[in-house]
Amino acid sequence: MEDVVKESGEWGPKRMYGFVNGYCPAILLYARCNNDCKLLTNGRETKNISWYVTGYAAKKQGRQHNSSAILAQGYAYHDKHHRADYVDELRDRQRLLIFRLVHAINKEQELSAPMVMSYLMGWGDVYRSHQYTSVFWSSFVRVLLKGFPNILKPNLQSESTPHSEVVETHVAGDTHDNGEMDVEQRDEQVGEDADNESGNRQINQQDSDDMITLEINTDGQLHMKSQVVDYQYRGPELSTYNVHDFFTDTYETTLSMRTPPCPRASSSTHVDDELIDSEDDEADQHRAGRDYNVRAKYQPPHPCAGSKQRVVRTPLHRNVVNYAGQFFPSRHDPTTYPFYCASLLLLLKPWRNLCTDLKPPEQSWEAAFEYFEANASDRIQQTISGIQYFHDCRTAAQDRANDDLPLDDSEEPRTGDIVVGGDDMEMGEDFVEPDTMITEEVVARVLQSQVPPGELQHAKHAVEVAKGAKLFGGNNFEWNVAQGDVLNAVGGDLAQLSKWKEQMSRDVQRVNGEAVVPGTVSNQTADIGSVEQLDANALDTAPTVQINPAIHSGEGTLSAANPAELKDEQFRAFDIIRWHLSETIAGNNPPPLRMILYGEGGTGKSKVIQTITQEFTFRGVESMLAKAAYTGVAASLIDGKTTHTVAALSVKESESQGVTDDAKAKLQTFWKIKRYLIVDEFSMLGKTHVERMERHIAIGKVGGEGHQEGTTWGGVNVIFCGDLHQFPPVAQGKTEFLFHPLYGSTTGQRLYEEFTTVVVLREQMRVTDEVWRDVLVHLRRGEVRRRHIKILRKLVLKPCRAEDNPDFTQAPWDTVSLVTPRHAVRNLWNENAAREFCAKTKAQLFVCAAEDSVHTGRNRSKEVSLAERYAIACRYKTEKRRHKKDLPVQVELAIGMRVLVTENLETDLDLTNGARGEIVKIVLHPDEPEVGEDRVVHLQFLPLYVLVKMSRTRASTLPGLDEGVVPVEPVTSTMKIKLNTRSGKTIQRTVHRRQFPITPAYAFTDYRSQGQTLPYVIVDIASPPTGTLNLFNLYVALSRSAGRHSIRLLRDFDEELFRQSHDPELLIEDERLDTLDIATKIWWQQMGGENRMAVARTIV
Repeated sequence: MEDVVKESGEWGPKRMYGFVNGYCPAILLYARCNNDCKLLTNGRETKNISWYVTGYAAKKQGRQHNSSAILAQGYAYHDKHHRADYVDELRDRQRLLIFRLVHAINKEQELSAPMVMSYLMGWGDVYRSHQYTSVFWSSFVRVLLKGFPNILKPNLQSESTPHSEVVETHVAGDTHDNGEMDVEQRDEQVGEDADNESGNRQINQQDSDDMITLEINTDGQLHMKSQVVDYQYRGPELSTYNVHDFFTDTYETTLSMRTPPCPRASSSTHVDDELIDSEDDEADQHRAGRDYNVRAKYQPPHPCAGSKQRVVRTPLHRNVVNYAGQFFPSRHDPTTYPFYCASLLLLLKPWRNLCTDLKPPEQSWEAAFEYFEANASDRIQQTISGIQYFHDCRTAAQDRANDDLPLDDSEEPRTGDIVVGGDDMEMGEDFVEPDTMITEEVVARVLQSQVPPGELQHAKHAVEVAKGAKLFGGNNFEWNVAQGDVLNAVGGDLAQLSKWKEQMSRDVQRVNGEAVVPGTVSNQTADIGSVEQLDANALDTAPTVQINPAIHSGEGTLSAANPAELKDEQFRAFDIIRWHLSETIAGNNPPPLRMILYGEGGTGKSKVIQTITQEFTFRGVESMLAKAAYTGVAASLIDGKTTHTVAALSVKESESQGVTDDAKAKLQTFWKIKRYLIVDEFSMLGKTHVERMERHIAIGKVGGEGHQEGTTWGGVNVIFCGDLHQFPPVAQGKTEFLFHPLYGSTTGQRLYEEFTTVVVLREQMRVTDEVWRDVLVHLRRGEVRRRHIKILRKLVLKPCRAEDNPDFTQAPWDTVSLVTPRHAVRNLWNENAAREFCAKTKAQLFVCAAEDSVHTGRNRSKEVSLAERYAIACRYKTEKRRHKKDLPVQVELAIGMRVLVTENLETDLDLTNGARGEIVKIVLHPDEPEVGEDRVVHLQFLPLYVLVKMSRTRASTLPGLDEGVVPVEPVTSTMKIKLNTRSGKTIQRTVHRRQFPITPAYAFTDYRSQGQTLPYVIVDIASPPTGTLNLFNLYVALSRSAGRHSIRLLRDFDEELFRQSHDPELLIEDERLDTLDIATKIWWQQMGGENRMAVARTIV
């Protein structure tokens, strides 16, 4: 193993062999296990880990756990399997029930080996290496502030202080006229200060949660217990003890009437020899047994001077002090340094009178502490260092967290950079040495290297196969440009854009059922200096009667069916919901509906959803129904919203965070009259996501119509639709899959198991080819046979024999789309397809480079420099996960080009991530120079807007535009970069990028294609250079087509991919849903469902 040293001072092991981690030979040889070493010195990384481990081990127990769900499940089981012989023995039954519920919880616990041994040996279930004494430090701080009120000055508490560590104002508590000292706070937030970012917690004199302890002394007087009084009036034997040692090495006990023998000197290291010699030596010095420890009576005026005493603990004891309340301030914060000095003197220097014992009146706190520290023992020096180590660890953790803060110009020393480990210093084929001289060529090279060589070759091979199959021409994309109508924007274009945006804003209100403000027509010149989108939530006017413009549905619209025309399973699902709705409207309060509409793609689930929607509209209660899906494109197909929208979920929200007041208000407004929720593509929902949805919707339903206290989802009736054989939750492990009952969020699993009303759709309506249907059925279950492989082989394109391939220049194959699992293939395919389209239509191709800028002040910004562009290009190495979410560096546009929206622009109008359309007009920037007649034009400015005819949108027809045409403007996103300066510092800046959120739509990833039917499709299932494909990838990609006549495979594949099998849990879940489907059908028949179906079909 060799080492690597960087110019910045970072050093560590160097990886010498590919696919081998930075291992330690000794561990590998003697422990016989794989390992991945990371070099940690006593620096930022170690302190960051120390902060995390300590916070994790000492974290406060949360309020909500899965125990309630486990208890409920255990109770439900035993209640269902009731035994008659328990009825007469109620007491034994209750005892056994509690015992079994405890066992239900114990089954979910993970037991460590020491716990198992402890149980087997009968040692109990709790082992504590130390015992803890709580010291309520806030009481001592109050006394300090009472004696020295100027230690903390108000002007030092301003939030504008430039220092990173701020100590909040400490307010002294109320004093008592009878001379009693302040009592400690029994704060419920003991131990939470380790999580406080400032390291200090404010002492609130009005805290209603404070607790006090009352005692009665031997004279029958009631007094308040105070640790400050205990220390101040300690016995003379303990006069040399400071506060820390006093509570660490002594404990309080009732005063014994019997005089103890004289303790030996070894009983305490803090007791002076003179005090020991002064003890009463009448006691027997040779008494057998353990020696008595030093005992010290409280001195008057302590309230318990005659009844309590302190006992010195035996040497090598295991008692540790737990300081409750705010932690000690940091030594490195100059704004609180005097308070820091006073606090440590108060803690570590013996005293009885604060005003005289801590320091002389003429001496400053800084000087007093400096003198005390210089003469302190090694033990006290270690205590001081340990207190500061807390702040060092917190600062290290904050430095790591600050990497996520959107600061435009924040400086940090180079010594604070993260020290990379062995994996971060990998010297593989993709490794790029840091450039010492940054040029345009260097930036271009880094941008090109963002795609790994293996992925790039995989993509190039796909394009070459397409060229061999005559998908792309071989003329190197040379064409003559016809006279175009791409013009620069003028004042009228800006005014028209403003009107379009106003109307689209009103469309959003109309879709959401809000009051709509009619548009006004003015002869005045529009203010083109500032065009902003109207905030729909800000419109608060009385309802107005207005004729709604026609809403464009487009080719992707799923129309509702006549209930009589539905298939048997479809009608059963529809009839169950219709019956439940009738009971709800009639006020019969039926039990909450928890239903699953299950079936493979093409069985008509969406048709049932639209028919149900039509039923709600027919009854005039469409406001009672909400529809949602996990992705925006899936939600738009059913005229719904995303699950994040309906449940007010934030993508960045932590699971432990509560619901904000603003989110709660939105939830309660949205769910006030909603009674039913349909969720499509529920396979994408994870257990935690379901749990968060239920919690938020239940909060939103409070006070609304149909709210049921104590019922999940707040009493809302929920219908899940989808197929678990399609893509599971993205970027999540199996623990989140709904069909894995043994892992993940137990509460989410219990919520899913409530859905016992199940209808399985089995009749295929999209796939008309029986042979292809047989392939998909077996692929869905992971049971592909040799005959299916042969069928797939026949669909592979043959580059050497173009006559055996479809004619991709003629309809209907001239509109074919590619479905691939790799982004590199998608990007390169779209790039070639865009040029192929321009060559056929003689259109100009406009290349739009992203506009990156850095804010230099309020309302001021500047274009990024060359060094900043280099840092942006290097993000793919340091911020791989976030880099994928950045807006693209460049976008190619052409009139007539098929495009795909890549951001959720307006989900209520179906302008969602994944929506498709066609560019009909490009309006250039007013300052854009004349474009000429070049085939490919690199624009200097982003176009003002692009008009796109959407395949599907709920926007009304805009003035002057055709139906379904909407304007798309550039959007802005932010990203963080770090620049290394010559002075040895790292400057963090926030870059603001403007770019169009669209991309050519000639190729899709398989994930984005889920839920869509593509008329003619080419599927790429070749083995990727890294990773592998699973059955979800294969099934989703191949099921986009209706039969063999409309699908082709781009290139050959590894048949071992089809030899995979599904998780057993998924197949077990299929069987469980089939069983529930049979039970649901029997119940439906008993409720007269078949008669209703017969009557409906007779009427038709």
